[in-house]
Amino acid sequence: MLTSETNPNQAGATDAETPPVRRWGAARLVAAALTVLSAAGYSAVSLYRHDHFASNAFDLAVQDQTVWGYSRFEFIYNTVLGIPNLLGDHFHPILMVLGPFMWI
Repeated sequence: MLTSETNPNQAGATDAETPPVRRWGAARLVAAALTVLSAAGYSAVSLYRHDHFASNAFDLAVQDQTVWGYSRFEFIYNTVLGIPNLLGDHFHPILMVLGPFMWI
């Protein structure tokens, strides 16, 4: 057990008086740097593809057409996928909630 006699750094101090010190290890700093670097890299690639008309908006078109139909209280024919409605492909209840936002 360390006491004030055996540990000169804690001479006269108790645990209640010393605030806890938060230190980041080298592994955490490397992980944080790699996370930021990969997010910046993926963002740059996505912006480049979108700027050069290669962002493949197929999925967005499918969802947008379905939400547009829900905003008119209809299950419209999806011309992008060629199915009677998106409920025949997948059930996405959040798309029904987004329908009123198309009115704006």
